[in-house]
Amino acid sequence: MTRKKRIFECVPVGPRLFGRAVRVNSTGCLEFRYGHRKGGYGSLMVNRKRTPAHRAAWELANSRKLSSEEMVCHRCDNPPCIEPTHLFVGDVIVNADDMVAKDRALRGSSNPRAKLTLPAVQDILARIAAGEQQKALAREYGVTPQAVYLIKTGQKWKRTVALGFDKHAAPRSN
Repeated sequence: MTRKKRIFECVPVGPRLFGRAVRVNSTGCLEFRYGHRKGGYGSLMVNRKRTPAHRAAWELANSRKLSSEEMVCHRCDNPPCIEPTHLFVGDVIVNADDMVAKDRALRGSSNPRAKLTLPAVQDILARIAAGEQQKALAREYGVTPQAVYLIKTGQKWKRTVALGFDKHAAPRSN
C-alpha cells in the first residue's frame, strides 16, 4: 500500500521557504510569515523534521548542512528574518556573546529570577563600606553570603551599579 505524499514532501524547501516570506523595506529583513514557534522564529518541515526557518535559509543559501552544535544567529535580531545576509553561524557561546554585546541579556532586576533591586544593591554596598557584616546583610535581603560577596567584589551587578541605574528594571517592591 502506498501512502499519500504530503505537500511538504513534494515541494522543494526553497520555494516553500522563500515563497512564504515578505521583504520589510525599512530593515531589509526577509520575514518568514508561516509556522511561527516559540520566540517568533519561523519553522517548516525539512526531510520530515521540524526545522527553524532561519537555519533552513542559511543552509540553502550556503549549500552546507550544519552540525547539531552549530546555531544560526541573526545580525538583525529579528526572529522571523530569513535573509541569508542577516544570518551567521555560531555556537551557544557565540550566540550568548552576541546577546550580551547587543545589550539584550537579562541583567540586574530585569532578570525574573533576581532577588534584589538596584537600590537594594546600592544599599548593600554602602552598608558594607560602613562596616556591616556580609552575613547579616545576606540574611536581611534573603540572599546567600556568596551573593553579597560577589556584589562587594564587583563580580555581580557590576555593570548596573557602575551605571547607577538599571535600565531594564520595572519598579518592584523588595
